[in-house]
Amino acid sequence: MRWWVCVAACVVALQVAEAGRILFMAPISSKSHKNFYMGIVNALADHGNQITMVSPYKPAKERTNVREVVVTNVDILKVIPNLFEGNKFSGPKHLMLAVPTMCSDALSSDEMQNLLKEKFDLILLSAFLGDCLLSVVHQLKLPFIYVSPAGMMSPFTSLVGNPDFPSFVVNPMLEMRHPLTFTQRAISTLSGAVFDGIFNFYIVSSVEAECRRRGLCPDDMPSLSEMRRNNSLLIINSVETVEYPPRPTVPAAIYCGGIHCRAPEPLPQDLEEWVQGAGDDGFIYFSLGSAVKPSSMPEKYRTILVEVFGSLKQRVLWKWDEDTMDDLPPNVRLGKWLPQQDILGQFTNLLIVCFDDIN
Repeated sequence: MRWWVCVAACVVALQVAEAGRILFMAPISSKSHKNFYMGIVNALADHGNQITMVSPYKPAKERTNVREVVVTNVDILKVIPNLFEGNKFSGPKHLMLAVPTMCSDALSSDEMQNLLKEKFDLILLSAFLGDCLLSVVHQLKLPFIYVSPAGMMSPFTSLVGNPDFPSFVVNPMLEMRHPLTFTQRAISTLSGAVFDGIFNFYIVSSVEAECRRRGLCPDDMPSLSEMRRNNSLLIINSVETVEYPPRPTVPAAIYCGGIHCRAPEPLPQDLEEWVQGAGDDGFIYFSLGSAVKPSSMPEKYRTILVEVFGSLKQRVLWKWDEDTMDDLPPNVRLGKWLPQQDILGQFTNLLIVCFDDIN
């Protein structure tokens, strides 16, 4: 989906042809979420719109027509436990239990409350655990668009009246692969109903209860369940042509996967020399994404990776949050931060291993 479709969709919701003032609220998010959000922000800013972006991360750089407001009292990494321990549901469980407090904390911050004194034409709102921010939508009396950092997940389908088929569109956490057996279809359908019930009847209601208890949601405000359905569009981080299995979507669901991708820039000289020195064998880029602290990995897993990487003929570029590693093989290079898009954009003989919420 081309970036201009996302921009055009926002302009339609804005219902004006000229540039407008847009508020994008995403105070509860990971760094990878913000990467996607900034693709939309930059595209809108390039067309002359004035964008106010709310997030928990400081801006990487300043740019024309974009003002970034940093909310400092919300950090999802402090809520999510060590993802190498427990089961695969422990992270989502802890996050969901913390959502009511986190959302109200973000809404009550001075940074958010000061925005209620300003004038905007349109609101973009992260669909990721930010429902209490609909209070801002209500108080400013503005149209709003949901933006999902993931694909068309089951809880989002009802937001735009999109049909949902859990019998063949499987929840990613179930790790099922097509073709599905009858039993797998039944499990997927049942889990979809349970997941929707937890999200729509427990999480949303808990968020609303906390928001009203703290006086952050006005008494005249409709229920969050009602307000959620009043969105104008749902922008999702997915590419329709590569979704599997394919599914039907309504026109209000706008695919914008890859909008944050850009043309590669030259690598730093030392990194350029290192990757070119890999020769015809190429190199492997290994990253655990932005939501996992690599050094929290249990020693037994780290040792296995070191042994495997050291046995390869390829060089390995490893995103790691510490400067050194005592038993680092000579063909492995560590980096706390690595220009991933520049690496991917310039080299084709490359294997990417990345565990993250990227579609």
